[in-house]
Amino acid sequence: MKKYIETVVALVLIAFAAVCCTRKSPIVSGTVIPLYESVAPGSEGWTHSEGVQTNPGGFRTLFNVANPTLEVFVPEHPCGSGMLVVPGGAFMILSYDSEGTEVAKRLNDQGITAFVLKYRTAPLRNASGEVATDFAEAMEIMGGLLKGMMVGSNPESESSIYDFEGARYAFADARQAMSYLHAHAAEYGLGKIGMMGFSAGAITTLHQATTHDQDSRPDFAGIIYGGWEEDSFSVPEDAMPMFMCSVVNDVFFTPEQSLRVYEAWRGAGFPVEYHTYYKADHGFGAVPTGNSSDAWMDTMFAFMKDVEFLDKSN
Repeated sequence: MKKYIETVVALVLIAFAAVCCTRKSPIVSGTVIPLYESVAPGSEGWTHSEGVQTNPGGFRTLFNVANPTLEVFVPEHPCGSGMLVVPGGAFMILSYDSEGTEVAKRLNDQGITAFVLKYRTAPLRNASGEVATDFAEAMEIMGGLLKGMMVGSNPESESSIYDFEGARYAFADARQAMSYLHAHAAEYGLGKIGMMGFSAGAITTLHQATTHDQDSRPDFAGIIYGGWEEDSFSVPEDAMPMFMCSVVNDVFFTPEQSLRVYEAWRGAGFPVEYHTYYKADHGFGAVPTGNSSDAWMDTMFAFMKDVEFLDKSN
């Protein structure tokens, strides 16, 4: 009887080990996770379709985004850190590949599991109130809205990018995304969760970095060509390390808007690093340009190691 029991136990252990060895990771690259179980709050009445335009280089730009999601990029050798990547586009479009998926691939090279956020954008409506149905019309509408946002273009204007309808959607979707990642951190094998964004995505990241709760706090913030327009800027007591880089002659952000954030973070005693590139244009993202700004991600990875978001052995 004892021999029989020992045999049964051994078979059970072998079967259990086989299951454990063949069990798949809870997430795989290419998985798309809806942010909400049903329609995103605040856009229940939307009936328009999302649009996408692919440029000759194969990079996609999204517009009239109505269904927020997370797209997952899993590295071959995960290091235990995750990153929410927030593309830019003035809260009206999303530079989904150049500031999203291409960034995620570079993060994967460092062992970081990346989640690209496709957040809602403001519907681009023509003079008749109809939502644009093609990219050319969408760009024409967006161009008119952007005129007053160019540095020095309209000094009398009191409008702010924070007044944009799309900013509210971006802020809400980013908070939801960070909360989701925190809730599933153990399942995804994440010990640390950072957040980085570009332009409007950088503003969204700054907003989350300063207004988070315990369940949506980023452990790292990457602010890529984005600043803070308002004069006042407060740093939370539980602020995280922040990496910043910007363009010397940015058409959308003045140097003061980036420096304001840097000085506030530095003054509060939190780790912060700021780089500004002379020969670069707003929107360089992860696309090589042949200029010194191409080094920004390697510089950010080095800073991540300094602040122990990445292990120095990576």
